[in-house]
Amino acid sequence: MSVTIGVAIVRLDNTKAKFLLGWRPQYNLARLTDAAFDYVRAPEDPRVTWYPG
Repeated sequence: MSVTIGVAIVRLDNTKAKFLLGWRPQYNLARLTDAAFDYVRAPEDPRVTWYPG
């Protein structure tokens, strides 16, 4: 995955963690987007989202 931030390009790669630690991601892209879309914050969570305008 590449993300352009201004002029720099940031590349994210988990190959080293897989090789050295035997790590495997628990979420694939489809599961990640589903989980993010379905997420509901607890009613007692004090964080407030503010949208200007």
